[in-house]
Amino acid sequence: GNGYSIVKRLNVNGTIDPTYGNAGNCKIEVAEKATRIKDMVLHNNVLYICGTTTTDIGGTTTYVFVAAVDMNGNLITTFGTGGIVKFNSNPKLYLAAGIVVDNNNKIYVCGSKGLTELFVLRLNSNGSMDNTFDTDGIQTLSTGNNDHWFDITSIALDKDNKVV
Repeated sequence: GNGYSIVKRLNVNGTIDPTYGNAGNCKIEVAEKATRIKDMVLHNNVLYICGTTTTDIGGTTTYVFVAAVDMNGNLITTFGTGGIVKFNSNPKLYLAAGIVVDNNNKIYVCGSKGLTELFVLRLNSNGSMDNTFDTDGIQTLSTGNNDHWFDITSIALDKDNKVV
């Protein structure tokens, strides 16, 4: 559409909850061209969303974002910048695939960094990189090739909080 995605909440009877967000809509807008939600998880009354966004500023750029939404359908402004963390530089991440949160409120996101690398990153509950995870908050995994894509499709944690 016009650069945004909409999250809605349904009542138990299947009708749209008009009290959620703005008249039943929680608008997630990261860039002007496209904002695609890839995965979301509800943890401790916070909806964490990961996705990919595309902008036309300075040429087409695609990058990963993570957003945090409260139970009323509003972005949590203390998470990242205005409720959103963008990975358009340092590190530049290309495609998001999955998101999960552990019992210590650490947020894990996986996806593609580019054609030759996959990534798993860990964020603190405020959206900052958790530097206790691989010293900089991100683990990259080489695909061993440069002529076709490999995809991570989801992420999970085992009983010991090890990433699977």
